Amino acid sequence: MSYSRLKSTHTWSRFFKYVEHQRFGVERKHLEYAATFSLAMLVGSLSYFMSLEQPATFAVLLLVPLLFGFTAYSSRESFRRASLLASVSLIFAPLKPGMALVAAVISLGNPLVSLFAGGAKFKDFYGSVTVPMLLVAVVVAGGSFAAFQEKPELAEPLENRTVDIVSNQATAAVQDAGLLEQQSRTIRSVVSQSSSASVAATRRIVLNSTRDDLSRRDRRSVVDAFSRAREEVPDEVSTRAGNLTEQVNLSSRIRSSAERIVRDRPAVLASGVGGLTYALHPLVGLLTALFGSLVRALAPEDY
Repeated sequence: MSYSRLKSTHTWSRFFKYVEHQRFGVERKHLEYAATFSLAMLVGSLSYFMSLEQPATFAVLLLVPLLFGFTAYSSRESFRRASLLASVSLIFAPLKPGMALVAAVISLGNPLVSLFAGGAKFKDFYGSVTVPMLLVAVVVAGGSFAAFQEKPELAEPLENRTVDIVSNQATAAVQDAGLLEQQSRTIRSVVSQSSSASVAATRRIVLNSTRDDLSRRDRRSVVDAFSRAREEVPDEVSTRAGNLTEQVNLSSRIRSSAERIVRDRPAVLASGVGGLTYALHPLVGLLTALFGSLVRALAPEDY
């Protein structure tokens, strides 16, 4: 009996289908393990080049939603153990704080994406990162706080960068809103009114005190002098006050305020790191959905 005839029988047909199914299952597992391992190692190693001084280097983080997208698609039916292999990136954690942060994100986030994944639609891929990103943000904030407490020098580069960003943005916002000019006009108006009131009060005191000591002519001279002072002094004083206000280094004052908030406050800095991590959830979710849809389009029909 030939192989083709043997396979055509009902019993052997079921047997061959079972063998093919098992073989496909093994190949699928191998593919998932290989892809997860490769992406985790790639993003873990490339994170070495990330620098706060060069924002373009953070483009390597695009590999994170790529890994999440692949995991979300492969886990559309059930949790995949291959997602746990992302923890291999932890071998890079001792090298740099940034690498440790990235390793923690994918080591924790990838299995959670596999756990919460379900369905093969765009919205399903997007929804698979919602809860994982929240849990990752909490863990990242807690880990950052512990690290900053243990080694305060780790927080210094992040503190400097945070102060720079906050001061620059705040200064630009104040200047665009014209608040400095408005403050200068307000100060000039207040100083002008105060000067006028001071000159008027001084004129009244002087004239009352010298009423019996001055001749009519001298008294007229004093009155004329105070009249000129009432016209000239408020303008001169308000101009000087306005110029002094404009000379104030607004950027330095804002920077000092930002430093007082951030410096030597690991809890504030760690909370900011955790908040920023979760604030990226919409972007990470969108990229995960895009990459998941791309994997779905490229995957074989029987995968």
